[in-house]
Amino acid sequence: MAIVFEKLYRGGVNYWIEAVDDDGLPYFFNTWTQDRQEERPYEMILFGDIGGKGSKAAGTASTKPSDGSTWIEVFDEESGAPYYVNSVTNEYQWTVPKGFEDADLLDRQTNWLEQDHMAMLTARGGQGLTRASGPWREMMDEESLQPYYQNLQSGEFQWEKPLGFDQEWLASQDMIAMSNRSEWGRKAGPFSELFDPLTNITYYFNERSGDAVFDKPDGFDQRWLDQQDQSSLITNSQILREAMDWQEYADDATGAIYYYNKKTGETVWEPPRYFSHKWLLDADLVQLSARSKRRMDAGLWSEYKDEESGALYYMNNDTGERADVKPDSFIQDFLDKQDPDALEKESTPGRVGGPFTEMLHGATETTFYFHFKTKEALFKKPEDFEDQHRMSSLRSGGRVLARRTSGTGWTELMDTRTGNAYYHNRATRSYTWDKPSDFDAAWLDTQDKKKLIKRSKKGNTIGDKGWNIMSDKDTDTIYYYNEELDQVASSLSPRTAHDMRDPPSALGDQGRALEDGEIQLKDGSKAADVKNGKVETSDVEDDDEAELLKTHAVGDEVPEYLRKKLAQISKEYEPYDGRAEHIVWMEDFIDKGEHLNASSVADQILQMQGEARTKRGVELEGDAPPPDKTEEELWQEEAYAMMMAEENQ
Repeated sequence: MAIVFEKLYRGGVNYWIEAVDDDGLPYFFNTWTQDRQEERPYEMILFGDIGGKGSKAAGTASTKPSDGSTWIEVFDEESGAPYYVNSVTNEYQWTVPKGFEDADLLDRQTNWLEQDHMAMLTARGGQGLTRASGPWREMMDEESLQPYYQNLQSGEFQWEKPLGFDQEWLASQDMIAMSNRSEWGRKAGPFSELFDPLTNITYYFNERSGDAVFDKPDGFDQRWLDQQDQSSLITNSQILREAMDWQEYADDATGAIYYYNKKTGETVWEPPRYFSHKWLLDADLVQLSARSKRRMDAGLWSEYKDEESGALYYMNNDTGERADVKPDSFIQDFLDKQDPDALEKESTPGRVGGPFTEMLHGATETTFYFHFKTKEALFKKPEDFEDQHRMSSLRSGGRVLARRTSGTGWTELMDTRTGNAYYHNRATRSYTWDKPSDFDAAWLDTQDKKKLIKRSKKGNTIGDKGWNIMSDKDTDTIYYYNEELDQVASSLSPRTAHDMRDPPSALGDQGRALEDGEIQLKDGSKAADVKNGKVETSDVEDDDEAELLKTHAVGDEVPEYLRKKLAQISKEYEPYDGRAEHIVWMEDFIDKGEHLNASSVADQILQMQGEARTKRGVELEGDAPPPDKTEEELWQEEAYAMMMAEENQ
């Protein structure tokens, strides 16, 4: 299958080709990344003739900002294809920036993971049906003790309680039977507070209307308090704390906490402002310490519990400062101070999420996350803990099976129901959606080559060096095989498939310029004629080269920014291997009017000259002039300005 590279355009290059599968159906194949897709890639449109010869786009049709990203999606009016502008740096590119689409992709992955995880929990049973409301039913995850919800009509799951679920469930109940089994509590106006021991639900019953509501009626607590005989209530309550003119009481009958003002005789449900703070400051420190229990130490702070009132407070062991609110980072400071091995022994393990285990420290009732290898203890849940836990649960539940093992610690896992794949590292116990960069090559190294080739299906030829696409039916893996060389490869570069070098606009590492090679453009012309690794027209003498640069440096058809670069190349002349070839490439682009590509090569020449000069330990006379903005940079600024102007209209 012959490879035809589309025309270089706006600093970009196309590596896509159109191919046909065994069934005669067309698809598109990227010879550089090995990606395959059914839709025609934008590069085949943009880097062809539609956008013009190296000219900037006609403008922008619309924009779409990405939340949390500095990149904005802009649409080319001529081709209708999107490109991306960085609102901070004005940089632009055709490929989707890292992170621009990841948020949507991550949402889809997380949604699939949650759906599969909750479906597995439901399938294995044991959680018990708690309540049902309309199309929804409420289930309980025994691991996290958190409820989740399934829509019986759509089959979807979610952690969030559906809107109106509680009230709709309550309205569907037999209120006579439910009230008979419920424990009656406080009464305020027409409402009574009830607790259903079967479902652990507290609800409120209106004796006048016969209706039941799930949410506590507004003002219920204060109204109940106002209805009480104050003298009898206080007599049957225990005083807990006292501050200012207020006393904190606990009702013996209901356990309700309320506040009584000794001076005004007022009783209120909500604690008065600064009550806890004032109580702590006014408390007799000796008496308070005598009746308090020290719960934990964290840095300079210690947590105490007043056994008489049950209140928690904090003391700074260095300054003696008291606080009724837990200091910032208190729990993390406490965890950092503990001996990791002792902390692990004193705690009860729970759910596992990748390298972390959710732990409960019984003595302090503290939940934290413990790393199996580093022994690091974190109070804040790791950001990816839930996804890591669900990935692990799906695997242990039999929904996900191992498909390939790389030999470097990574295993490729596949969901048997959906075909979704993700990866697990045995050494780090972590999971990831992204395939490790060396996974395919490492997996290929573990295979018996003869057996692999025998069970694989041979596909199309790639390039002209004898490589074929191969498909391993056992693992659904695409790889490449060269029968003449008896070699297999996980991916092919243009150099391997076609013995070609990268075009200037596809240079990867800065400073790596073109050497010998051949690229055929869409119109059939060649960017450079090469024979035996040498450019035929590259035997340009220094005098001829200087004349070439001088001619273009004063030509009206060459943009000013490029003329300045040509003059700088001549002024800062420094020989290096392959320089003459690069000059020819630049000349070829200039002759074709592709000034952006010529500018790209010019930048590489200046870079390589500078590196060669540095190797010799030679410095330029005087300071080098600051580089002028390229046409590409000017175009970026113009496109961004147009975009912002449209938004402000």
